[in-house]
Amino acid sequence: MELSKRRAEAVVKELVERYGIKSDRLRAFGVGPLAPVASNSTEEGRAKNRRVELVEQLDISKRYCKTDADCVCGVDRETGECAFGNRQFIDPSKQCPDFCSGIFGHFEIKCVNNICERELRRR
Repeated sequence: MELSKRRAEAVVKELVERYGIKSDRLRAFGVGPLAPVASNSTEEGRAKNRRVELVEQLDISKRYCKTDADCVCGVDRETGECAFGNRQFIDPSKQCPDFCSGIFGHFEIKCVNNICERELRRR
């Protein structure tokens, strides 16, 4: 699993240095033989297993809701980035129109299974 972790760390380093992604937004984990996508009994299978997967980690606390009224879109009070989620964490007075509603206003923010989500507006 050490090789797997080093591979993931190399990808994080590249994303930070070459593409300017903030390092605090990324975490590297090595899962090695725990999550193969192919058999390791052939070279082809081992080649397929030498990979890095990017998995979005959501801060569920910022997106938790009980009703649609809990959910807003605007600027994250902590990071200053466009976001949607629980109104305790998002400042809706600072709008990000294309982010919040989409270029043509096709999206709306709704509470779905207790998580604020951006959904396609039903017309």
